[in-house]
Order: sequence, then C-alpha cells, then structure tokens
Amino acid sequence: MARFLPDRKRPSSWNLSLQSLPCRVLFGFGTLAELPGEARTLGLVRLLVLSTLAQADEARRVLSLLGERGVGALHRRTYAYARRGHRASARCCS
Repeated sequence: MARFLPDRKRPSSWNLSLQSLPCRVLFGFGTLAELPGEARTLGLVRLLVLSTLAQADEARRVLSLLGERGVGALHRRTYAYARRGHRASARCCS
C-alpha cells in the first residue's frame, strides 16, 4: 500500500512510504490481450472491473476480454481509497 505523507517541516514536499508484496507488472503494447491468461495463471475466477466514468468504454473492453471470469464492471466519478486501519470490501454479482 502506498501512502503519500506531507512533510511537516516542508508542507510543499511529499514523502512516499511503500509497503508492497511481490508483484508482477506487465507493461507495453498489446499486453492487455494477456489479461485472461494472467487471471488464469493467478487462479482468479471472479473479477470485477472498476473504472471512472471517462474510462467506461475501456472497462467494458476489459470485461469482454475476461470472458466468464469477468462478473461485472462498475463505473463511478471517483473512488475513495481505504485508509489505514479501515477495511474495504466489495460485493458483486452472486
């Protein structure tokens, strides 16, 4: 989880505290087509695609790429991120 914390001594600067698990990043032209295979490799079976309203078309494209693994797409103007100590949960498409 990345947290951006303002430096109390210099309010215009930002510090970064990053706590991360090992991850895999795919980057480059055409990598979106690899998404279904990556989901299969990771054993993911029920994926919810989140996007802003402006990205709704792209989210629907991602959902179609996922096939039966994609359970829905949720489009909102903004998303609130869970703060430390709070639990975030999502329920979708039983």
